[in-house]
Amino acid sequence: MKNVENGQKIGELIPDKSYITQHNTTLNLRAIRKRKVLFFISLHCVRCIDLLPEIKKVREPNTEILLFSSADQEDLQELDHFFQQKISIVSLSREQAKLDFQVYDYPFCVVADTSHCIYSKGAAYNAVDVMELIHHRGGSKFLKMFGKRI
Repeated sequence: MKNVENGQKIGELIPDKSYITQHNTTLNLRAIRKRKVLFFISLHCVRCIDLLPEIKKVREPNTEILLFSSADQEDLQELDHFFQQKISIVSLSREQAKLDFQVYDYPFCVVADTSHCIYSKGAAYNAVDVMELIHHRGGSKFLKMFGKRI
């Protein structure tokens, strides 16, 4: 399940950048004061499409789910309808995903704590994989306990 070579390093902070959502609103990742689960998908990837209904199953308190897709505006609207407007969806090219998040292989999931620190990441193909990433042992609590980022 895990592909630790993909994505930013554990202990790094998610980018302090703003993105435009499917509703044409600005979303700054660091403004979200909840745990964040970031999904990176392409609609040209069968495993990514298979993951979409699994994302709907993920329900965690104090957790914001965000979907980054290389989709165009029309596809974003379809995804918004599919998710019943319950999650933020951002159109992000593969090139921009590499630059901002060091993500080059899809589907991929990054989990950051309320302090925006990445504590888990990996390829996710179903809701069980996602829940394992969210509840990853030795995550951000370990980092905070020792007061440093690895």
